[in-house]
Amino acid sequence: MSYDSTTFTITYTIGGVTYNLDGYDPTTGLTIRFAGEDGWGMPEIDAITERGALQNGETPIDFRFLPRTVTLSLIVQTENYVDYLQARQKLGTIFGVSNSQGTLTVTYSSVLAGSTTTYSRSLDVLVRGGLNYGKFDYDDYVLEVTVQLRASDPMWYDPAEASLVSTQVLTGTPTPIPTLIPTTFGGSSISQITNINYSGTAVEYPKFIITVGATSITDLNILNQTTGKILTFPILFAGRTYTVDLTYGYKTVVNDLGANCIGLLSSASNLATWAIDPALGPNAIQVTSNTANSETSVTMDYFNRYTVL
Repeated sequence: MSYDSTTFTITYTIGGVTYNLDGYDPTTGLTIRFAGEDGWGMPEIDAITERGALQNGETPIDFRFLPRTVTLSLIVQTENYVDYLQARQKLGTIFGVSNSQGTLTVTYSSVLAGSTTTYSRSLDVLVRGGLNYGKFDYDDYVLEVTVQLRASDPMWYDPAEASLVSTQVLTGTPTPIPTLIPTTFGGSSISQITNINYSGTAVEYPKFIITVGATSITDLNILNQTTGKILTFPILFAGRTYTVDLTYGYKTVVNDLGANCIGLLSSASNLATWAIDPALGPNAIQVTSNTANSETSVTMDYFNRYTVL
């Protein structure tokens, strides 16, 4: 397809500093050319199966995505050997090895008939390989380098956020709402169903922020009607705000004082498996409670996640 114009940027953010990896980077003073990548496609899949003693083949149970490794190839043109060595040092500063995650972000857009389409995808990574500078050539002082980044969570995600706030009593037929982040449900008494038109291709485990208000609320239920998974709180106490983090590696319930409140969650709740599942189409999220107050709200924070860039 022939576009009127296109743009492409790739950046790496670590410690609050964002480095441009394709063009002039004002932080380091380097002009970097992005020369290619490996590992941006679908991550490796681990099949979960079971097999009987006399069974031919196996029975598929589920699957999981394994961590991905991304390799970046970068080129820096220098003027002399001193510049060459200084450029190596600056790249080593960008891609320092630590246990602090950085974020690789790719943004590309196109203009066609006056209409602009933009996509942005991010991946949280750790530096786990490189810097491989290759062979030095005295003739042109070209610095060619590769670096390996490991993503424990292999899913790309859209870093853009939006919000929808509802504090009225809503009942009746589910209302289609565009993908908005965070999405807030609530009112003086909670009874709401919202269809989330999730645009991602990977399952997302969101975070809920529950603001109780001046009086305690009882029998709060957060049900994904599409998947059948539910979170139930028999009581949440006045004056507190609770954060339910369903992210793998967390699965926590804490209040604004930092106290562990997972005991407030009923045993019937699906803390481990509550998720937004794009394979099932729009997910209908129902939030209800027997009692609430005008300050009560339930906010769902999530990202659209993708298996491939």
